[in-house]
Amino acid sequence: MKKMTDIPESPRWNMVEDVADYLLLMLDVTLPVNPLELLQNFSGKIYTYQELAEQCDMRISDVCDEFDSDDGGLWYNTKTQEYVVAYNHLVCPEGRVRWTLAHELGHIVLGHLEDFPQTRLSNFTVTPEELKVLDQEANKFASEVLAPAALLFGLADKAQNYTEEFYYALSRYVCHLSCQAAFYRAKSISARQSSIARKLRRLPPYAKTYFSPYIDQYAWTASQTANSSTWLHSFSDEFSQMSKTSIS
Repeated sequence: MKKMTDIPESPRWNMVEDVADYLLLMLDVTLPVNPLELLQNFSGKIYTYQELAEQCDMRISDVCDEFDSDDGGLWYNTKTQEYVVAYNHLVCPEGRVRWTLAHELGHIVLGHLEDFPQTRLSNFTVTPEELKVLDQEANKFASEVLAPAALLFGLADKAQNYTEEFYYALSRYVCHLSCQAAFYRAKSISARQSSIARKLRRLPPYAKTYFSPYIDQYAWTASQTANSSTWLHSFSDEFSQMSKTSIS
């Protein structure tokens, strides 16, 4: 039996990023990522909130209340040893649904309901602080799976454009993130460019080979400038609006 340890006091950022990258490589995931397809590799059953509402003769708002979330939830069936995921496919935008699914996948792959005694259903004693750490790890996993740092930095390096605005445009256009997710991903990548560059230099050949086709596929971004690119202009306007309304 696997030995359980306590929930860490702070998120394990590097470990989470490595796990997400390893998953993409080992499953040879096609970009942009379809998190629903990925979940089917790890979850026994996946329901929409609407399906649960119909099965249980409830309103969708009641299902949201049961999960304490308008977006989704996860539980582990100890009898069947299967994960069960539920998500609200009616929320907008679509990027928010993709993020929810990737977030729940993160909880599964990172062993959040199996590795820690606090999260076992027979002894669910998670504190708000511990839950925050687990959610931060799941969000980190979602961001790396949906918008890999190696891909975004590789494209920016190809274009010699390392601005937050450009990372935002790539996150939206290439990775299909929602506006909010793309905004925070752009800021995160921009702040970590030096460490990402060092990490990329240490990547094994097979990992570099995985991202190379996608970098080549979008290599045309290298010839685009803020003055000539219509697609970049539209995302620049979005980024400007997000900068005004989001809390950094």
